[in-house]
Amino acid sequence: MSANTCIFQLSDETIKYWNDNGLHPVENSEIATLEDYIGAKAPTGYIEFVKVFGGVDFGSNIPNRFSYSYIDNGYSEHFNQVVGHIKRPERALRYYDGLRNDDDLKFPPNLLPFAMDLSQGELFIEFGKPTEQIFYWNFDNHDWTNTHMRLGFVAHNMYDFLNNLKLDGGKAAY
Repeated sequence: MSANTCIFQLSDETIKYWNDNGLHPVENSEIATLEDYIGAKAPTGYIEFVKVFGGVDFGSNIPNRFSYSYIDNGYSEHFNQVVGHIKRPERALRYYDGLRNDDDLKFPPNLLPFAMDLSQGELFIEFGKPTEQIFYWNFDNHDWTNTHMRLGFVAHNMYDFLNNLKLDGGKAAY
């Protein structure tokens, strides 16, 4: 599958930016390393994306926004954030280790920090679950007096996440 025939519905500007900066698809062995390390199967949409595109930078040139929601006891808050980049597997594992080894956080072991916003916020995808959900952790607003990581719901899977990105300031802006 090439970037041009991918089932992900990304903006022309995004695809052009990635093609101009070179694509570095992920090998099956890198996905196997992730699965072995986490001890769970990688989500199908994630595998399909990284096998076509690899790790990619969105940067400020193509500010793609995603929505996320906190839902607690019937109360909900909704926000938008800009995705900065999707990490290559080896980089995602470095962040995974850092979060798992941080005594100030209770980090769920089945979540891979696969992407970041333009600051230090992390996007996580479920491994080994049929739901393949994506969550967002706002590092900048984390309550460091509490080890609980407040995760906002982003999407049901990688397809929903990428296909619902909105390009800032243009035809698809919020």
